[in-house]
Amino acid sequence: MLGTRVLSPGCINGVPTGTDWLVRGGCRWPRRLQSHLLSPSFVLNLGKDSNNVCLHFNPRFDIHGDINTIVCNSKDGGAWGTEQRESVFPFQPGSVAEVCISFDQADLTIKLPDGYTFKFPNRLDLEAINYLAAEGDFKIKCVAFE
Repeated sequence: MLGTRVLSPGCINGVPTGTDWLVRGGCRWPRRLQSHLLSPSFVLNLGKDSNNVCLHFNPRFDIHGDINTIVCNSKDGGAWGTEQRESVFPFQPGSVAEVCISFDQADLTIKLPDGYTFKFPNRLDLEAINYLAAEGDFKIKCVAFE
């Protein structure tokens, strides 16, 4: 999987807590070819750097034994934490999707395209996010901060 880094660890001061992130993008594979491709999924990583990720957001269409499941995790010093799974899955192959992520000292609140919202703990206690990367079958078209 190739990754696209939007923010890098050298980002001055990072994006502070209390900031809402809006990530808009699309799943790159055509709907008619989905069954002919390797199991599609995509990843958004937010954190300090690639070894310190406060949110690993991984919608899985059919991969690693998960079907239409969102898997979230964190990585601290290169070590993965405990996965959290969400069964609400509003993503469709070939579509454009918006994910809004609100970041504060205790939690990250993720709002999905259908309006469903869930929380993931800020396990690394980060005060700013300096790193955003996308991997897999997702192309970031817009990132906005409020």
